[in-house]
Amino acid sequence: MNEIKINISEEISRFENHLNLIDNYQTIVSGIFGIGKTYFINEFFETYKNKYETVYLSPVNYAVSQNEDIFEYIKYDVIFELLAKNIEFEKTEFSKTLTAQIFVQNNFYDLFSVIVEGSNKIGKDISSVLTSLNKLKTKFDSYHASAQIDEQKELIEFLKEIVEKKGIIYEENQITRIISSIIDGIKEKNKCTVLIIDDLDRIDPEHIFRLFNVFACHFDTNCPDKNKFGFDKIIFVCDIENIRNIFHSKYGLNVDFTGYIDKFYSREIFHYDNRKLIEDNISKILMAIQISDEDRLLFDFKNQNRVAHMDLKDLLICLVQSNAINLRTLLKIINDKYQIKLYTILFDGQYDRINNEHLHIVLIYEFLYSLYSTQLSLDSAIIKCEHNFPFRNIDSIHTILWRVGELLTILDYDNHRFKDGNYEYNNSELNLSINYTIQHCGDWKKLISGNAQKVTTLKEKENSLSTVPYFTLLRMTFDKLNQYRNKKNY
Repeated sequence: MNEIKINISEEISRFENHLNLIDNYQTIVSGIFGIGKTYFINEFFETYKNKYETVYLSPVNYAVSQNEDIFEYIKYDVIFELLAKNIEFEKTEFSKTLTAQIFVQNNFYDLFSVIVEGSNKIGKDISSVLTSLNKLKTKFDSYHASAQIDEQKELIEFLKEIVEKKGIIYEENQITRIISSIIDGIKEKNKCTVLIIDDLDRIDPEHIFRLFNVFACHFDTNCPDKNKFGFDKIIFVCDIENIRNIFHSKYGLNVDFTGYIDKFYSREIFHYDNRKLIEDNISKILMAIQISDEDRLLFDFKNQNRVAHMDLKDLLICLVQSNAINLRTLLKIINDKYQIKLYTILFDGQYDRINNEHLHIVLIYEFLYSLYSTQLSLDSAIIKCEHNFPFRNIDSIHTILWRVGELLTILDYDNHRFKDGNYEYNNSELNLSINYTIQHCGDWKKLISGNAQKVTTLKEKENSLSTVPYFTLLRMTFDKLNQYRNKKNY
């Protein structure tokens, strides 16, 4: 079994420098879905476990309808995490003598009433008198208290009532105070306490901003260096562009997102980007896929020196650079078994049919389709590459020109119909003219190859072009192949 571990040490070092910025109390770690943000965060705090004490919140399972519920879920998760750390909680024991004295002092009338009622000599009458006296005293105490004027005390009592209320945004009840006390105890061990809220953009849009607002209220009403529960740092993990789109979808394009989100990071957003690291490991990933020797004769992508490997590597690098594929998807295919399912592609006429194994571009298409599972997802990925790489340099006849020729085996089928010879592909919308050849090769000449020789504009065919809209042609090829593919006979 092959195990591939992406080295993220440089990103870990960069994030350490980011966290150590002066007055950096809140931050956002941003990256696209599946890029490995959670793995990165776990690796970072494992590397610096002697410096940081972390508490993780993953609100994916929060199913709430009110802000009050979010407070309680947050406290539940924080308490659960703290209990798992085997922290020594404060415990104070009092003697029975002392607690008995306090009990008698606070319950004197109730206690004396029991004694009187149990006396055979005095009986019920005195008990009734005592009860009346007790009620009268309670009434007097209440009247006495109401007669006093203490504006400061009244304001303090009002604030106390608010902060003791369960779930309110300003709450500061006993459980909250205990959590804060535990966090303070961890700080005394010279550890930086960090609260991590992960997968923010994987929850219901309504709840995303409710959860944000829980912390926003605290940031607004306290000093900027004071976080909820007293954590030294709070880290929000999400795809900030996804949050931006959700925000504008909810509140409208004219509402200022920057003004809303900037209160959740003290200095700047940390953009986690491991695309270069993924690119450096694509060959290892391809070679780690399991494929039978028989299928490798048709499509050998495990050999770095073979065309299939080089073509797939180049395409996957472009997909990674365009944020059209993520690390999670690529890691899933490591050690996975890939099998070429042979079938016949039926073209326009009854006898216009060919096996998929005879066309290199079809095998490329099938491999990419297996990664994305649906035609729509694959189309979206290619469109991202089309936008990111509108033109590819024609730097070698063995690279882009050859790949363009392979596209024309499908894209210009109506012109050549798989007959050997020289052909010309014209596209008025792209102002493009391509001279190419079709030839049968290999054993029994079953393999069909296209070879582009010259790319020009339609108007000035004598002037060769140095670039070509490769991904536009690739998208058009896949669209046409999908039409033929829907007619395939197994």
